Amino acid sequence: VAHLGSGASLCAMRDLESVATTMGFSALDGLMMGTRTGALDPGAVLYLMEIEKLSLDEVGQLLYHRSGLLGVSGISPEPRRIVEHEADEGEAGERARLALELYVRRIVREIGALPQTMATVLKVIDNPTAGTDEIAAIINRDVALTTRVLKMVNSVRYGRSRKVAHVSEAVRVMGFNSIKVLTLSSSVFGIRPDDELFQQLNIKRIWRHFIETAIVARNIAEEIDYRDPEEAFIAGLLHDIGIVIMMLHFKRDYLTVIEKLNDQQSGIISAESELWMFTHCDVGAAIAESWKLPSRMVHVIKHHHDITSPAIIPDDDILNAIIAAADHIALGPFDHYTSGVEDDIMFIQTARRKIDLNHDALKNVRKKSLIQSIELADYLELDAGDIIEVLADANDRLADLYFSLEQILIEKNALENRLASQTPTTAVTSI
Repeated sequence: VAHLGSGASLCAMRDLESVATTMGFSALDGLMMGTRTGALDPGAVLYLMEIEKLSLDEVGQLLYHRSGLLGVSGISPEPRRIVEHEADEGEAGERARLALELYVRRIVREIGALPQTMATVLKVIDNPTAGTDEIAAIINRDVALTTRVLKMVNSVRYGRSRKVAHVSEAVRVMGFNSIKVLTLSSSVFGIRPDDELFQQLNIKRIWRHFIETAIVARNIAEEIDYRDPEEAFIAGLLHDIGIVIMMLHFKRDYLTVIEKLNDQQSGIISAESELWMFTHCDVGAAIAESWKLPSRMVHVIKHHHDITSPAIIPDDDILNAIIAAADHIALGPFDHYTSGVEDDIMFIQTARRKIDLNHDALKNVRKKSLIQSIELADYLELDAGDIIEVLADANDRLADLYFSLEQILIEKNALENRLASQTPTTAVTSI
């Protein structure tokens, strides 16, 4: 739960009970606020008193009434007022942009610092020396995840003749990969906008995009013999986590992004960049860093819309190309998520060549991913739309692709006819 304004705080809740908060002993602690600093290195107070020679009262006035958004921007303690000056030239614009960037970065950092069962479970599972009891101990700290694991292991899917009552036994029965998927889904799909925003956004489609991207990414990884297809699956599930975080915390402002997508049809990166100095890729990467996810995962979350930015480690480039291709192959979370079918085709082809995925393999990935996505949503008991909706959307995408290719063919034929009808000019040289 986020309270953002002149005063600002975050509260992590489980089953409607607070389990962590950014608030501290005084109103200074926590997030950056309208006129207050938020969490501050105590050494800064000593510096102000010893070096700048401020009195205790003067330090109090500075930290409580002349810092935060007002102090950095020099404009206002209100984020909305500062946004109005974001495009200003000169120092005023620079200070406005800096204030907003600091404000968002502090929010993102604090969100990542709140309870993070997902990151801990993933870290332990990836440790080859970790045992089932160690993983079970972490899951047991999260009531919602514990309930979900026990419910799943006792479902007809696993066909147990007796009831499993302990998480450690559930981990042994289900296996590490199933535990990974459940942990991820509980963390990612447990994030939900408020009811008003939920009604205005097609949340089923957003969840479907996450699932389809994860499935397509794993299938591509298997086709090209990537060393860890499950890593590709996880990266696919998390690649657009920044969108969900931005929807939660910008709410109405993010609806403006959706409006821009529909009006301009230039893609989500362009629409977000027009409103802010950053995109969902930046926010998602910051969250991933705060969750202490592997650097490869952070790189993918930050660069999956750009496969031209080289990574330091070649494997990071390969994983990014896998996720970038999967992101474009899957149904987008919104209409006009990318800048058009033609650009989609070119982008996918560039990514395909980068990872050495041939046409037949790509066709195979497309064919099997749709049904697998429906099966995964069913396994996770996630409402991502019924099968008729899913197939109808897939059919719409095929129709768009067909008409786009038809238009390209018409334009190609027209160009060939124009060239054929032109009379070549022959130069005659007199000797």
